[in-house]
Amino acid sequence: MKWGQICVLIVSVLTVLTGCGQLPTNCPPECSEITLRRGNLPNTDLTGANLAGASILDSNLRGASIAGANLAGANLSGTNLIASDLSQANFSGANLREVNFSGANLDGANLSGADLSGAILTRVDLTNVNLNAVVLDNARLIGASLWGTNLRGVQFVGTDLRGVNLVGADLSGANLGSASARLSGANLSGADLRGIRLDGASLVSTNLAGTNLSRAQMSGINSMGAVLAGADMSRVNLTGTRFFDSGLSGVSLTYADLSQVEIDQTQLNGAQLYGTNLETAIITFDGNPEDFAAFNGAHYDSQTLWPAQFLVPVGVVFDDEQAAIPNQ
Repeated sequence: MKWGQICVLIVSVLTVLTGCGQLPTNCPPECSEITLRRGNLPNTDLTGANLAGASILDSNLRGASIAGANLAGANLSGTNLIASDLSQANFSGANLREVNFSGANLDGANLSGADLSGAILTRVDLTNVNLNAVVLDNARLIGASLWGTNLRGVQFVGTDLRGVNLVGADLSGANLGSASARLSGANLSGADLRGIRLDGASLVSTNLAGTNLSRAQMSGINSMGAVLAGADMSRVNLTGTRFFDSGLSGVSLTYADLSQVEIDQTQLNGAQLYGTNLETAIITFDGNPEDFAAFNGAHYDSQTLWPAQFLVPVGVVFDDEQAAIPNQ
């Protein structure tokens, strides 16, 4: 019996394809539990197909139409989905590690609980995608759009988020994995980042204006050129951070910990410094410690801890009514 005949026999009996590089004759529409490794299926039409539990590994599905398909629990590890139509597809709980989604249409797709570790999502629009409880460790989302997306508690360890649009997104409690986080040039203005872990992250030229960063962990971040104007940074841990040429006008640093922080040529006009710990901070402007114009309109109270022998500059407002706010 020839190998081709053997392959067809295996498919028909087990509805499993192993090593043949093609889909079974009844797929689509019924493709559940199939196995395909290193298949070459560019531009294949799998619209609405049932691929639940399927194993399609290291295959080429570039330009395929998989719109509305069910891939719940499927394993597509290493598969090429460049420029594919994945709109309204269900990938819940799927293994999508190292999948290339560049240029793919994911509008309305369900990726809840999926593992996207190492996946390539460069410049992909994810604004209307269900990303609940996904894992994005070491994924590449350079220039992707996540505008207004719910990313609460999502894991981003080692994820490349340079230039990503996260305006209005909810990343409260998300884990960006300490120093491995790369957010340079990203736009997170107005995002909800409460309790986020950003220790050691690169926030060079990142737009964080108006974000909610309360109780975030941000020790040792690189914030050169970052814009944090109007952000809520109350009770944030900023230990060891250097703010150089950063915009902190109107920021709330109530009860924030700025131990060993360097503030150099940074605007703090109108900042709220109630109960802020600046005791070991180093504050300079243009190399001149006496030039404190950038503090104009800032507010502090009796619980604010200034550096030793620091003269509170003229223009900073003492407002002890805030001293009654508990540090919780």
